[in-house]
Amino acid sequence: MRGLVYKDLMTEVHELKRMAVVLLVFLIGFPALMYATSDDLSELYGMPMTMCTVMGMVMINNSFAYDERSGWMQYALTNPISRIQYYHSKFLTHAVNILCGTTLGLAVGVIIAGVTGQLTISALLGMLTTTGLTAVGMCLVSIIFIPLMIKFGVQKGAIVTMVIFASVGGIGAALVVGLTLISDNFLLIIPIIAALILGGFITTYFLGRKWILEKEF
Repeated sequence: MRGLVYKDLMTEVHELKRMAVVLLVFLIGFPALMYATSDDLSELYGMPMTMCTVMGMVMINNSFAYDERSGWMQYALTNPISRIQYYHSKFLTHAVNILCGTTLGLAVGVIIAGVTGQLTISALLGMLTTTGLTAVGMCLVSIIFIPLMIKFGVQKGAIVTMVIFASVGGIGAALVVGLTLISDNFLLIIPIIAALILGGFITTYFLGRKWILEKEF
């Protein structure tokens, strides 16, 4: 499975060369513009951190796109590699992407804070919190995103993912309001919401395993 992850990472490095300009704009251009036009830099440091972490999500999309165009999975399965290993390799690749993006974004945020003379313990803790929460969020998103890519392909998978998250957001908001009206104790609602979300992630993960085993070429 390490070979599968290595292939994905090499593919993504190639794609990063094409996206270098966009990445530099977010890492350097926007912070420089904000620094030149405003003295309030309280929201500046989170921008490169969030952007780099989200970039990990974009890169796994590129990995799937390459596999889809080249028929890589069909070739990979001629080797002693199982479909489940291929499936899990995408999660591992995504985790590496998020780790690299998080580290890079945090480093840029710390450098910007140091250059502007605003690197304090509280600012560093805020950056660590922002980075950690974004990384966890992107890893959770992959549990939905990767199975849908397996089932529907790159383009349709991305659209279905957006529709699902928009729908879940709306249903979740309605559910919170409804449960709040039923019960005055909001603390009782949190475990219900958490259980539903966890159930959704577990269900989607196992659906992904089912879909890749049934996938035809």
